[in-house]
Amino acid sequence: MVLAVVLLAGCKKDDVPVILSDGDVIGLWQKNGTSEYWRYRSDHTGCKYNTAEGFSEDFPSYDFEWSVSDDQLRHVTYEQGAPIWRNYIVKKISSISMEREEELDTYTLTKI
Repeated sequence: MVLAVVLLAGCKKDDVPVILSDGDVIGLWQKNGTSEYWRYRSDHTGCKYNTAEGFSEDFPSYDFEWSVSDDQLRHVTYEQGAPIWRNYIVKKISSISMEREEELDTYTLTKI
């Protein structure tokens, strides 16, 4: 009986995994509290830039290709021809905000 209570107490509505679609991600997103921007284009290319560091969409920090699978948002960049993968877990997403986890950090992006 105690085990059932503990298991039920640990299950929250927020624990339901997100299932992403391309349409959820496409657009321009700003990391809350920063001047960091992420552009996701419909052709599965994108870029990251920080205007406080002098970067812009025309002159980004880096370009990437992206894909989605279940709650995973994946980026791949290439350095000297070798792919470098970055994986993000999207915890919550709506038409105006995305909460995602990157390694040990979770943060929110707002759609511009």
